[in-house]
Amino acid sequence: MKPLQAVKIGCLLCAAVLPGVLNAQFNYTTNYVYTTNNGTITTNGLITITGYIGSGGAVTIPGRINGLPVTGIGDSAFQNDPGITSILIPDSVINIGSLAFYQCTNLIGVSVGFGVANIGDHAFEYCYSLGNIFFYGNPPNAGVDIFSGDTNLTVYYYSGRAWGSTFSGFQTSSFAFSVAGNSVTGYTGSKLVFIPETMYAYPVTSIGGSAFSGTGITNVIIPDSITNIGGTAFFRCVGLRSFRIPDSVASIGNGAFMLCTNLGSITMGNGVTSIGSDAFLDCYNLINVTIPNSVITIGIQAFWGCFGLTNLMIGSGVVSIGDSVFGACHSLTSAYFQGNAPTVIGSNVFYADSVTIYYLPGTTGWGPTTFGGNVPPVEMVLWNPQVQTGDGKFGVQNNEFGFDITGTTNIPIVLEAATNLTAAPWTALQSCTLTNGSAYFSDPNWTNYPSRFYRIRSP
Repeated sequence: MKPLQAVKIGCLLCAAVLPGVLNAQFNYTTNYVYTTNNGTITTNGLITITGYIGSGGAVTIPGRINGLPVTGIGDSAFQNDPGITSILIPDSVINIGSLAFYQCTNLIGVSVGFGVANIGDHAFEYCYSLGNIFFYGNPPNAGVDIFSGDTNLTVYYYSGRAWGSTFSGFQTSSFAFSVAGNSVTGYTGSKLVFIPETMYAYPVTSIGGSAFSGTGITNVIIPDSITNIGGTAFFRCVGLRSFRIPDSVASIGNGAFMLCTNLGSITMGNGVTSIGSDAFLDCYNLINVTIPNSVITIGIQAFWGCFGLTNLMIGSGVVSIGDSVFGACHSLTSAYFQGNAPTVIGSNVFYADSVTIYYLPGTTGWGPTTFGGNVPPVEMVLWNPQVQTGDGKFGVQNNEFGFDITGTTNIPIVLEAATNLTAAPWTALQSCTLTNGSAYFSDPNWTNYPSRFYRIRSP
């Protein structure tokens, strides 16, 4: 009976189950193995990263760990990691060791900060996907075969630096940012953009209005120093297909991503508090939108005309939602709210679409008139699936573990399972609606695992 004892049941709308696990803040220091110059953590220590144990993707190496500067990337520190797609190396780093990124086969872009003075042998050798590497500072002292096998590479150097024939044999080109105070105001260079944490010794905290408007950029890496994305910052950047907004960003300006017609994925950090008017207007290919719990205000027509939008999750913090925010989102049939109803609601929030609003038990302000006057009227439904443990069907039946789920008639649910709670992936086992207010779930494979955890979420 050990698997049965390990079963955990929970219900969630988006990521509300087990919030201490699923909503834990990301701590980047846990992704690195590192040493100090004197072997101990002291105020005089300098850190060298010697290994990486993170999940990959767009990796921003921290400038400091435990308050101490990161000045080195050690030999073979990231070697053979297939999960890394981009690397941002901070200005604090002076030395990049031999084989540091050797054979990172899915690495497409690298940003090298002002401070790098030495790069060891074979540091980026056989990074077959590497197309762009950006150097902000002067040419470093370089070892042998740094980019050997990187046949598609273009080396970008910051405009005005004296590079000459450095890294001869590879295509080279210059790039530059326009900066006013602490804000990036413009850019010329590659389609892949690494926005710097500092420029001319000043921290970069803002992306200014229209900074990248109408440019041909396709990928943008934003550092954690950025707190604001200005109005029309990425207006009509039709080459953008995905965008990650870090937790440091608090505001997304009016029209920031308007008419980014190929933008298919947007990930908003947990620090965003306001989404400006027209921010994602006419982003036709945007399919999934999850608005984090940190967001308080959503401006007028923020997602108007997102014809492809089919999945919408709205966090618990939203207080104000403007006119026609999700108007003309013709593929949208449902929206899931995780908190109380907004107290300031504009007219025709879901204009021209037949949408069902799902809300959670214990939340307030929901009723037939919450979105009153919307054309057409929206339907309001309590999303309240509950696992039944006392009806005789909970447990092993015919060698399958199962249980009844009850709730509001016809609400949609997804039942997922994982083998542990600290390093899950959760696997979808069943999707259904609670026809007549109930459904029975059974898992014929439950005996294949030493323990199994279950949860119910919304689609």
